[in-house]
Amino acid sequence: MPFAERAKPRFADLFFLILFCALGWVGCSNASSETNVAPGFTVLSTKKEKGITEMEVSYPSDSLTVRGFLYMPKKGGRRPAVIFNHGGVSGVSPDMKRRSRDLADQGYVVFAPTYRGEGGSEGRIEVAGGEVSDVLAAAELLARNPRVDPSRMAVTGSSHGALVSVLAAARAPDRFRCVVDACGVMDVISWYQFLVESKGVQAVSDSLSLAIYGNGPADRPDAFRIRQATRVAGDIRAPMLMQYARQDTIVPLGQAQVMSQAMVQAGHPAELRIYDQLGHAFWFWNDPKTHTKEQLEEAEKSWEDFTEFLEHHLKKS
Repeated sequence: MPFAERAKPRFADLFFLILFCALGWVGCSNASSETNVAPGFTVLSTKKEKGITEMEVSYPSDSLTVRGFLYMPKKGGRRPAVIFNHGGVSGVSPDMKRRSRDLADQGYVVFAPTYRGEGGSEGRIEVAGGEVSDVLAAAELLARNPRVDPSRMAVTGSSHGALVSVLAAARAPDRFRCVVDACGVMDVISWYQFLVESKGVQAVSDSLSLAIYGNGPADRPDAFRIRQATRVAGDIRAPMLMQYARQDTIVPLGQAQVMSQAMVQAGHPAELRIYDQLGHAFWFWNDPKTHTKEQLEEAEKSWEDFTEFLEHHLKKS
């Protein structure tokens, strides 16, 4: 029989090949193997850097399809997981990706959600509204991931992501082993007043602020109430680390103090760390052109405090 004729695949061959692929018995494609390590997520793209696998994924949250970035560490076995929530409303930044890889390099499965309305996600930006649902939906998917130990999960974030993290920890008190708040707005009413007094009414007159907060607490009381972290302090059961900067002109130190008091009153004191030389979003400071040597050293200390807290609470069996 000529080679060309022998090379024609038979129907039975094709049938079993498709069956094997469907069951994951053979590595039919990169997409197949990626899906096996990201169940529940749809993998949009994959890349590998220094042994860390980064996958951009989409997943359902409420009636929306939202996105995020999933990082798989080099270390095998079931790993602790960190949900790493970004600040601002512009999606997952290069700095967030850099720090996500740093966490994955320490052995964590890391998920950085993009949130609704950002970076290709459906919906609209809600600012610590529906974003909390996006985080909790991702947490449930991670809990079912064969690479994740669901009893060792943390929810963490900076700025906007810190508020999202605290609200998520309050809504799902049994899901997370610990929670970390870095320079987050915990009392949105006093923060709104701070912005008006220190920066003028123009600071709260942009289209997004008006859409969320209207003309302030008296105009939209419910909008402030659902974003008020101090109100739900009693619902947080997991150990909590709060990290704040004395030189922060965006989220003043008073935000840390009022939340710390609320946690004490709830009978569940949080650990509070204050950094004298730092300003907003200090986890990501690494540029010697814009920060002094002393500031960069303290910024690195803030990151070490964060990762030591995670290790203490997540790497214990």
